[in-house]
Amino acid sequence: IDSGSTHSFIHEDLARQTQLRFEPRCNVRATVAHGESIRCAGVAAEVPLEIGKYRCYCTLYLLPLAGYSGILGYDWLKRVGPVKWNFEAKTLEFEQDGEFYRL
Repeated sequence: IDSGSTHSFIHEDLARQTQLRFEPRCNVRATVAHGESIRCAGVAAEVPLEIGKYRCYCTLYLLPLAGYSGILGYDWLKRVGPVKWNFEAKTLEFEQDGEFYRL
C-alpha cells in the first residue's frame, strides 16, 4: 500500500503469468522511486482482489515493479475511505459496508 502512488499497479510479468486480461494500449505514465517516468505496459479493469476476508475489484496498471508483485495506491485508498494506520504493527484498519477489516 502506497499512499504516494496515484494509481494501483501489478507487476507486468505477474499479469502475464496469471493470464490477466488487460488492454495493452495505455497512455498512463508512472514516475518510479528513482524519478524515471515509465509508460505502463497496459491496464486491467475489474481485477478481483482478495486480502484475507477483504474482497474488491480494482483497476491495475502494468509496470515492471522492482521487488513488488503489486502496489495499491491512492485510488484504492480513496475507495476504502477513512483508515487507521499503525506503522509499528504494520496494519491498516477500515470499515466498509458494516464490515471491519485489518490488513
